[in-house]
Amino acid sequence: MPLRSALEEFKSAGSQDAMATASSPAEDTSSPIASIDELQSTLKTAYPLLVLTVENMAEHMIHRLRSSPEEDLYRVLVTLLSEAYQV
Repeated sequence: MPLRSALEEFKSAGSQDAMATASSPAEDTSSPIASIDELQSTLKTAYPLLVLTVENMAEHMIHRLRSSPEEDLYRVLVTLLSEAYQV
C-alpha cells in the first residue's frame, strides 16, 4: 500500500535524523509521527476493519486525484515556456 510505504519511509528518515540530533528519548514521543503511530496501533487493535476501510478510501482518493499524463505534459510545457520567456 502506498500510504503505508510512504509512512514507513518517513519514519525511517525521521528516525535517522532523530538519532543524529536527539538529546533525549522524550523528544521522540512528542513528535507528531509518534502520536500518529500510537493512534494507528490503537485503532488497528480495536477496530481492524475500520482501519482497512480508511486506508482503502485514502488509496481510492489518491488514485482519483492523480493527474493524467496529458495534464502532466501540459504542466511541464507551460513551465518550460514561462521560464523561456523570463530569460
